[in-house]
Amino acid sequence: MQTHSKEQGLSSAEAQKRLLKYGENRLPAAPPASLALIFIKQFLSPFIYILLVAAIVSFAVKQLPSAVFIIAVLFINAIIGTIQEYSAQKSAHALKQMVKGSAHVIRDGNAQTIDSSSVVPGDLLLLFSGDKVAADIELLSAQNLAVDESMLTGESLAVTKDSRHKVKKDAPISEQFNRCFAGSIVTHGRAQGIVIKTGINTEIGHIATHVSAQRVSEPPLLIRMRRFTYKVAVAITFAILFLVLLMLVIVCY
Repeated sequence: MQTHSKEQGLSSAEAQKRLLKYGENRLPAAPPASLALIFIKQFLSPFIYILLVAAIVSFAVKQLPSAVFIIAVLFINAIIGTIQEYSAQKSAHALKQMVKGSAHVIRDGNAQTIDSSSVVPGDLLLLFSGDKVAADIELLSAQNLAVDESMLTGESLAVTKDSRHKVKKDAPISEQFNRCFAGSIVTHGRAQGIVIKTGINTEIGHIATHVSAQRVSEPPLLIRMRRFTYKVAVAITFAILFLVLLMLVIVCY
């Protein structure tokens, strides 16, 4: 039995199957962590433990300037890391809000308004002036359609869309005039399109996934200190192994 067509849209049963297969049309968002917890997490690494031990030893041998310097570096690193992760958390939340709302679709041959989280690949999506695009779609038809894609491209002017436009596979988003993307806003006109991507597979989903990831950058000073500390740790390990072997040799002979 045919489950959909360009005119009739998906059947309700097929839409439910696809919802189970692809998941809800939502962006990833980890439970928000408090500033205090994010700050504490900055100290949870073997490298930080080594520096803390070094600071304690420096205090013990009365090398106060060295100890203060190490502690200062640790706190500066923790503050920078906290700011980065908290900003990423806020950005991920803001992106998630961009795809929340309702969507107009045709299912079982009838126009319906559904929650955007229920939109699935293959849905026939209807766009009207003022609508927020619920998913990435390929246009089937468009009448005087213009869309604000500034959150994806940085372009302040609305982009005119044309369903007849041919696009290369590797074309940037700003040149894909036959498609509309999740989170963008219809400034005027109307259109119909087939949903091709939802959730984290959308263009805005890729951005949300990236900003939700663990921070990968560190201050240059800390990077150099990490490398130096690891080298020292390796050297000490080999020295200990050498001494142990030497003691075994002396005991045996």
